[in-house]
Amino acid sequence: MSADIEILNGLQWTSGLEEQWRKNREKDPTLLWQYFGSQTGIMRNYPASKWKDDGVDMYDVRRRPWYTQGASSPKDMLILVDTSGSTHGQALALMKEAAISLMNTLGENDFVNVAHFSDVANWVGCFQSFVQATYRNKQVLEQYVGEIQAGGMASYSKGFEFAFNQFLMVIMKYAC
Repeated sequence: MSADIEILNGLQWTSGLEEQWRKNREKDPTLLWQYFGSQTGIMRNYPASKWKDDGVDMYDVRRRPWYTQGASSPKDMLILVDTSGSTHGQALALMKEAAISLMNTLGENDFVNVAHFSDVANWVGCFQSFVQATYRNKQVLEQYVGEIQAGGMASYSKGFEFAFNQFLMVIMKYAC
């Protein structure tokens, strides 16, 4: 019930946007669309359009690029996956899905790569450093994540050492 009240309060709080959006459109007729997305999942857009009701609504503004880029700063993300022999089957499948979901939260202002570790640590594919989180680069990384195989003994120290060294290289690149 409290979530319903939170949504209703959010809708009431954002109701004044219509008036402001009309004024913005009068000042700049080339302005086609205006959006607002909240952390609770409320979305308003101008001009309004009828929402198609196809049953369950899975649309979440917090996963839209315009929201994530506006709500966060650019970031460098290294996704480190344990690929030791103990992570076979469903555990490895869940880790792959989590890695892909994390990548899909990133926008073009972010940099990303995926590494794996067991006895040794290394990048999952052809990218040997962080790459811009463009649609194409994320697709390539997703393909490599899908090909990850489990094997060997887990050496967390090797995995963390690899990850920290990659971030240290990024820091050193900007320090000079």
